[in-house]
Amino acid sequence: KVEKFLSAIKQHKYEFLLTEKTIWSPKDPALIQAMLWDYYRFLEEKKLPQEHIMPYLHGNNPDYHPGYSLFIKTLGEFKVWRGPVEIKTKEWSRDKARKLLQILVAHRGQFIRSEQLVDWLWPDKSREQGKQNLKVIINALSRILEPERQGHTPYFIERNTQGYGLIDFNKFFVDADLFEARVQLGLKYYQQNKLELAREVLEEAVSIYEGDYLPEMGYEEWAPLDQEAMRRLYMDAAGRLAEIYFQ
Repeated sequence: KVEKFLSAIKQHKYEFLLTEKTIWSPKDPALIQAMLWDYYRFLEEKKLPQEHIMPYLHGNNPDYHPGYSLFIKTLGEFKVWRGPVEIKTKEWSRDKARKLLQILVAHRGQFIRSEQLVDWLWPDKSREQGKQNLKVIINALSRILEPERQGHTPYFIERNTQGYGLIDFNKFFVDADLFEARVQLGLKYYQQNKLELAREVLEEAVSIYEGDYLPEMGYEEWAPLDQEAMRRLYMDAAGRLAEIYFQ
């Protein structure tokens, strides 16, 4: 079935449906990626050619694919969805697991040293005790994000010799990233005097901003400077919108 699907895609020149975000794409691109990676592993196991499927695959061959992305809300409040399913408050069995995820989100795209995580999460514990605690919390967080995973390497939280991180932006989506991108695009349209396009994009950006970035982090040591930067972006967007409305 997958082979027929790919053949039809190529025959009718619909490759963009697998490589670009369109109105016909599923909201969660991980649905297609999970299917394609399963098919890739099938071809690999049968020692069949895989070259024709490679252009459509994101990232490296995962040990396991959960079949969904993470959608992370950071503006106004902190919420996480596994695909369309929100992680409920009762599922956060450990407060430290929730805090750890907030730290990884705040520093997404980079690995954070285990020692640094220990210092941020357990400043009053010994380094050895903190490392043991970190292993427990990493496992707890991975189970929350991937409750169906059994014996596989965690998909979302990556690890290397440097530490842990949310690295692959194809696996998760953060509202603050979308907000920033829409503001920048809207301001670009405004500078080009494309006021109708600017209005549409800036209205979308303003609607995304529902409050401070990661409001729970306060003045924690691990908190980046993004809160104030997000506020300034919001004020810039709102200010340009006001100018457009009064023209």
